[in-house]
Amino acid sequence: MLRNALNADQRRALGALARTLFRWDPTLQLDRVEASVLERTQAWLSQGPSARGDALLAALTTFDEGFGAWVDPPGTPFADGTVEAQAAWVDACAHARSPGAREGFEALTSAVLLHYVGP
Repeated sequence: MLRNALNADQRRALGALARTLFRWDPTLQLDRVEASVLERTQAWLSQGPSARGDALLAALTTFDEGFGAWVDPPGTPFADGTVEAQAAWVDACAHARSPGAREGFEALTSAVLLHYVGP
C-alpha cells in the first residue's frame, strides 16, 4: 500500500464531502462528481509520499473525526450523517473560530475543488 493512499474511511468521507460541496447544483450528477474527486485525489496521492499528501490525509481524517465528535449520535462518520448534519458541519468548519481550523478546512475544500475541476 502506498504511504499516501486513501483508506476506506477517508474515501467515504471525501466522497461525502464532494457531494455536500456540490449538492447546490442540480445539473451535476453527484455520483460522477464523487468518482472524479476520488479518482483524481488518489492519482495525485499515488505520485508518491509527500508532506502535502500527508497533510491532506490528516485534514480529511480530522474533518471526519471532528464530525463524529460534533454530531448526535457521537461517533457517526461524516459519510453516514444526514444531509442536513453534513451541511451544518461544513458550515461550522467554514466559520470556525480557530484560524487553524478554518485554514485546514479551506485547504481540504480547495483540494476537493481542484481534484474535481482539474489542474
